[in-house]
Amino acid sequence: MSGIEMIAAERQRQIDVEGYTSKHDDKHMVAELAEAGCAYADMAAMQLGGLGDQAIKRVPDVFPWTVEWWKPSIDPVRNLVKAGALIAAEIDRLQREKQCCERDNDYDGDCDIHSAPGVLRNKAMQQGEEK
Repeated sequence: MSGIEMIAAERQRQIDVEGYTSKHDDKHMVAELAEAGCAYADMAAMQLGGLGDQAIKRVPDVFPWTVEWWKPSIDPVRNLVKAGALIAAEIDRLQREKQCCERDNDYDGDCDIHSAPGVLRNKAMQQGEEK
């Protein structure tokens, strides 16, 4: 199985088994999914660099949730797959947000899906699209 296939399968598992649907993901508006992905990727990098046993015992500072949600694997490939699936979830969330705001011509953060306060609004201002 290729890396992209493994990531897609993990993302589908997160949806089907864990219940991490788009509705759930849309509640994470301050880059938490991206941060969690970074944490798992960092874990894999440390494991591949020879720090496996030491690395797996700590929760990375960038990990956005409490320790009970930190579930690294002893397999660095598995951690990279988790990272990829979390990053894919963040990309999907951002794409839904962008579509919502473009559809509603709404860059002031009150559309149904919005990111960290002001992010899309600031982008609109830079592009001269301010209301």
